[in-house]
Amino acid sequence: MSGEGHKDWVANLDFHPKGSHLSTCSGDSTIKIWDFLKASCVATFDSHIHPVWSTSWHGEGNFLVSGSMDSTCKLFDVPMEKVR
Repeated sequence: MSGEGHKDWVANLDFHPKGSHLSTCSGDSTIKIWDFLKASCVATFDSHIHPVWSTSWHGEGNFLVSGSMDSTCKLFDVPMEKVR
């Protein structure tokens, strides 16, 4: 994998249900989506204001949920690259 990684510690990762992607979250308050076929980071979400502790893919793989120290959980539409 290549591309700009997290700027702080990595708290959690989760494999996409189809095995094509990996989500990571970090103390830098971001979530990154890594594509195994492209071997790089393909998206970065920076919607939280505090470290993100956890991410988890929906069973279909189009949505990702996150939990953060900012006391919020967010639902991301990954193909649209936006928060729902």
